[in-house]
Amino acid sequence: MDFNDYAKAKKAAEKAYRKNVAEGKYPFLPALDEILRGADRLREERLGVLEIPIRLIAGTVTRGRQESFADNFMPLLPIDSEFALKWTSLLEYQEQQGIAEPVKVYEFLGRFYVLEGNKRVSVMKYLDNPGIPANVTRIHPPEVQSEEVLVYREFLRFYGCTKQYEPMLSQRGGYERLAAAFGQKLDEPWDWRAVQSLRSSYIRFSSAYSARGGEELRLSPGDAFLLFLDVYGRGPLGGGQEEDLRKKIKGLWEEYRVQSNREPIAFLRIPNIRRPRSPLKKIISRAGSPSPSHPLHVAFIYDGDPEQSRWIHGHEQGRRSLEERMQGRVRTSAYPGCASSEEFTAAVDEAMQQGAKIIFTTSPIQMNDTLRAAVRFPQVRFLNCSVHLSHRAVRSYYGRMYEVKFLLGALAAVLAEDHRIGYVCGVPLFGTVANINAFAVGAAMIDPKVQIHLTWSCLKDHSWRDELREEGISIVSGPDLIRPGREDREYGLYRYEPDGSICRLGTPIWDWSRFYETMVRAAMAGAWQREAGSARDQALNYWWGLSSGVIDIGISEEVPRSTRHLIEGLRKALMAGLIGPFEGELFSQAGPLGEGAKAGAAGGTKAGTPGGQPSSGARQGNVLRRVLSAGEKKLRQGFFEEKTEADVGLTPQEIVTMDWLHESVSGRIPRWDDLTEPAQRAVRAGGILEAVKK
Repeated sequence: MDFNDYAKAKKAAEKAYRKNVAEGKYPFLPALDEILRGADRLREERLGVLEIPIRLIAGTVTRGRQESFADNFMPLLPIDSEFALKWTSLLEYQEQQGIAEPVKVYEFLGRFYVLEGNKRVSVMKYLDNPGIPANVTRIHPPEVQSEEVLVYREFLRFYGCTKQYEPMLSQRGGYERLAAAFGQKLDEPWDWRAVQSLRSSYIRFSSAYSARGGEELRLSPGDAFLLFLDVYGRGPLGGGQEEDLRKKIKGLWEEYRVQSNREPIAFLRIPNIRRPRSPLKKIISRAGSPSPSHPLHVAFIYDGDPEQSRWIHGHEQGRRSLEERMQGRVRTSAYPGCASSEEFTAAVDEAMQQGAKIIFTTSPIQMNDTLRAAVRFPQVRFLNCSVHLSHRAVRSYYGRMYEVKFLLGALAAVLAEDHRIGYVCGVPLFGTVANINAFAVGAAMIDPKVQIHLTWSCLKDHSWRDELREEGISIVSGPDLIRPGREDREYGLYRYEPDGSICRLGTPIWDWSRFYETMVRAAMAGAWQREAGSARDQALNYWWGLSSGVIDIGISEEVPRSTRHLIEGLRKALMAGLIGPFEGELFSQAGPLGEGAKAGAAGGTKAGTPGGQPSSGARQGNVLRRVLSAGEKKLRQGFFEEKTEADVGLTPQEIVTMDWLHESVSGRIPRWDDLTEPAQRAVRAGGILEAVKK
């Protein structure tokens, strides 16, 4: 009997074993019994005999066979063992007659664990067979709200419609996007033609992806397939030349590398402006530096009307100001009302005909369309106004508005004599919960007994104004922006007076003209290339704060002078890094946060602290003393002491992806079914976990 194949398989096992040991990973097959140890009895469902993908077989059921195989299912036992003899016999049988007897497996969270037939699986993996017949029993996961379980529930809907295990996806909402790409839904069985189209498209793509080196990336073929469909659609997979498919995959390779990165986003927290070494940059046309005779063309594509949308109105003002302040060196064009992909594509094509070199899109809903355009026109700089949407070809930008909200919370708490403040939030997108919590932290720093009543403007059949009126709340943090062309005082921080009038107290300021001018000047100075070189395999997010001047706070003359001085002192301390909303010990509605949110500083005061309530003047004095104390502590740490983990504060990733609420907040993050249809579209593009639970 020839043991050469066994020797090759054993060599592959030993290589995988050494690699895992070097990386500190468990080197043998995982055992399902160990994974489920301590779990309550889980529901089982018998699926019968299926052809299952070899790639999705992750381990064994019991510990008995674990150490016979490396984690790639290749054999580790000696070549002169009985195990090697049986393995080689199975290999010969498979090559001569084919193994027909199905293995027995349990499926848990989309992965298979072998109960009977480990050697058969090993042989099939060695022969690089794509599938194997298996008698499958599904183990349903416990009813928990983890990311993995939520995605798996979406997979079960997909499986119910198609009876397919692949492509296996890891993103919430991914299976709905997959179904839409094939003209299907997840609430009814697919036509057999659609299933066949999906299978053939995925097989063709995964083969080309693997040949390009996809197995070396952490991004699964399923997730890579979904991104390909988002950008190109399924047309290139239905036929045509293999060379064209390979070119398209190559065009997305930087995106795949970003998605494979454990830290896919680099947050650029300050503007990067330096004088260029050369006046000629790639962003500039061959005619030379931008000038009135050869202006740089910058285009803006809006998904709505600037005369109707608070948000777009601010960007449109920024666009006009950019053109004025650049004194003929830059010309701009705007494309409003591009709500559909067809309208967006037409706007991009027209902008390209006009010679656009930089294109801004102002909503996270536009990200997929922006990405498609960026792949089509790699010579153009595309930027999308969003946070936490990671693509290498499209840079995102946003402001650290939570810094302003922290100051507004402190201001509100000084003025709220009854310790109650209303907070109106728009849509639960990435970053909005950080705004809520920073506001609450700032308020609690002033008034330990403060309560923030949270309401939302994106709920079906709901009026936040009526809700606040019924609650009898007079101090309100309302929508951030004014409605264009209308008399509107219910925005920013304001107070309902006893006679029904509104007194505005403070306003969050978005200075988009400063942002766009700074960004364009930086691009002209070569910052785009420098930033790309400093963040390999990462998407870039311009996340500028108060110190950049892009965001700020405006305080009304109606606010007492002493309070204005307090807020200005906090503003300066925040800009200097002496205090921060998310440094120190933090308390959520469920209690103290653990390791995920590092714990001490401005927000460390626990709401509801016993004792008498100080007056507004006394509160201000206490806060100033604490700010000075925090500043002294920072100076000591900077010059004499090594900072502890508790002093570091939350990372940008932890801030952007918050899905918990501060203990002083009364309310919750809305669920998917609570949201209006426009809000659901926005959340699907860039929303937080709570809002997409179903």
